[in-house]
Amino acid sequence: MSTFRQPPLFFNRYRVAAIQYEPVLGEKEKNVDDLLRLVEEAAQHDARLIVLPEMATTGYCWESRSEIAPYVEPIPGSTTDRFQRLATTYNCFIAIGLAEIDPATDVYYNSVVLLGPEGLVGSYRKIHSYISEPRWARDGDLGMPVWDTPLGRLAPMICMDAMYFEAARTPALHGADVLLFPTNWLDEKCPSSWWMARAFENGVYLIAANRYGCEPVLLIGAPASTPHWSIIPTCGNRYATTVSMNEARSLRDNFPVLPLFKLSCTRFSSQTFSHTYAYSMAWSARCSTTTVRHAPMSWCYQN
Repeated sequence: MSTFRQPPLFFNRYRVAAIQYEPVLGEKEKNVDDLLRLVEEAAQHDARLIVLPEMATTGYCWESRSEIAPYVEPIPGSTTDRFQRLATTYNCFIAIGLAEIDPATDVYYNSVVLLGPEGLVGSYRKIHSYISEPRWARDGDLGMPVWDTPLGRLAPMICMDAMYFEAARTPALHGADVLLFPTNWLDEKCPSSWWMARAFENGVYLIAANRYGCEPVLLIGAPASTPHWSIIPTCGNRYATTVSMNEARSLRDNFPVLPLFKLSCTRFSSQTFSHTYAYSMAWSARCSTTTVRHAPMSWCYQN
């Protein structure tokens, strides 16, 4: 049985939406305007939680710090202020992937920010860099947060983080119900078995918002949302489904996997690490070859 004391919920069942979008490298204003329109459309269809892709406002493949410098911004900043107004107007929560600058240190990060009706909920800086990111961004230094909200306990991951089990396991041990997952996933078909593994082994929902299209070294596919071990089918460039926090918490209370590896958040043995990682890899392989049940679609539309 779970021993984590969960906070009270204001919404047990609610709609979530993931936005699939192709940002244009270097055209930040266009990207932001498009994303604002798409987020508002999702909110008008009663989505309470809306997730945007990784680096959605700027595009992803930057070659140097100087190249991306005109497009980084602090959190909060002008872009988050614009999305904040939508969150307040529609009483929803919005997760946005963007390039962040820390004004105090002048360091750049690949970040996600969560905005709610009452303002900034929190931000997360990607820990596991990929491809060109080390050329301009530093690894995250804000830990692995879990945010108490009226929608349950929400926790962020970004793209490459999903390849490392602890990025999902640590928030799960702190009672996370939903993983927010902005990504620019490539190299395999989507949804990735890694996403399904992270959701299944922790008994949580994972809401993945993947971009599409191509950049100089990227060709990227479709997004997916994975509650528990189910794949939610996609339709067009945006999609949504209904999630249940009581269902997720009930599953974890009777879950055969989560109690097996109680990792310390500050220290664990190499033996525990290797066994847990092997378990994660085994389920990743299984998910990639196993037929999964499809969750029902509650809302879906196309251009």
